[in-house]
Amino acid sequence: MRRLYGCLLALTCAVVVLGVGSLLPRLAFADQGVGSYSGEKEAFAKSALVYDLTLREWPFPVDPTVARRVTGVSGTHDADSQCTSDGVPRGSPYYTGYFAGDYRAEVVHYGPFFVPTGKNVFNCDGASTYSFFLPRDVDGVLFSVLGPAVFIGAFGLAIGTVFVSVFLTIGGGILLVRGSERKHRLVGLAAGLTGLAMTGTTFFAVATTAI
Repeated sequence: MRRLYGCLLALTCAVVVLGVGSLLPRLAFADQGVGSYSGEKEAFAKSALVYDLTLREWPFPVDPTVARRVTGVSGTHDADSQCTSDGVPRGSPYYTGYFAGDYRAEVVHYGPFFVPTGKNVFNCDGASTYSFFLPRDVDGVLFSVLGPAVFIGAFGLAIGTVFVSVFLTIGGGILLVRGSERKHRLVGLAAGLTGLAMTGTTFFAVATTAI
């Protein structure tokens, strides 16, 4: 029981710290940077955020992003521009307001503790994705070596998250029921609740992820 107690205590503390680190960027960037703009730039910034959720070009099996923020919008109104929201019907989830002009927006992605993971740059004619974990020269040798390594690492992290959730839930239940000391039962309860919270968060993230 002592080994189980020590392992559960360490894992629970690590998960709580990571959870706090994931919550901080969400609170700090609650408006996702849109509040810095107005008019058509605000509409385009909101549009970029909407499409950012559907852009799945990250070299990961899961998106490490916990918060997004528009860090820049440029461009001016041009009634004759092909970049316009006229083709998006009002009431559609993709309609974020009226804009017409060659606008450009940059959406930066952040992981826990404000660690930037990458960004998407939106132009009228499309979007470009940049991962801060991989070299810019995507056709070079470094990408060929680091790309699979990052993918495997992220995939292992995703699988590890499932095992940690199961271990915390089951191990916490065992320690709660069979723990001989009060501190053991308290850690078992905390571990079990943490495991259930991780499981619920994972299912919620999968259910609400745009594919």
